[in-house]
Amino acid sequence: MDKPYLTYADAAALLGVSRTTVYEWGRHYPDFPVMRISKQVHVIPRHLLDAWCTKHAGDGSWAQNKTS
Repeated sequence: MDKPYLTYADAAALLGVSRTTVYEWGRHYPDFPVMRISKQVHVIPRHLLDAWCTKHAGDGSWAQNKTS
């Protein structure tokens, strides 16, 4: 997946979690890199998602929901 901007579904597939989990990260983690394009369109910049996952890998915040 080489898209520079991901949907919630794209990010979920990339990380092996549910779309709901990615959505919840966006709601509960202020530093989660989701960008609101319009009322119903949100995108996640791939490079910022990679950095967020690296930053949070040690604290388990993204891995703890990996089976959701």
